[in-house]
Amino acid sequence: MPDAPGPRSGTSIAYGRGKLWRFGGFDGTRELGELDYLDLEQPRNAVDEKEAWQAISLKDSTDDASSQAIPPARSLAAALCNYWSK
Repeated sequence: MPDAPGPRSGTSIAYGRGKLWRFGGFDGTRELGELDYLDLEQPRNAVDEKEAWQAISLKDSTDDASSQAIPPARSLAAALCNYWSK
C-alpha cells in the first residue's frame, strides 16, 4: 500500500465504498483539517504510487449547508463510514 502524504499522528481513518479515507491529524506543529483517500479498487504500479492518495478540498464547497457540516481541524478523533447512505 502506498504511503499517505505527510507524516502525521492521530488521524481519523475509515473504509467505505472501496476507499480508505483519512481526516485530520497532528503534524507535530498543528492540527490538520485535510481529507484525502486511497482508492483500494484502482490498480496501480510503482510509477503512480506517489499520486495514489487523492486530496479533497473542503474549503472549495459552494454549498453553505455542507460548509457548516465540515468539522474543524482535529486529531485523535474517530471516523465512521455509513454503508447504507446514498
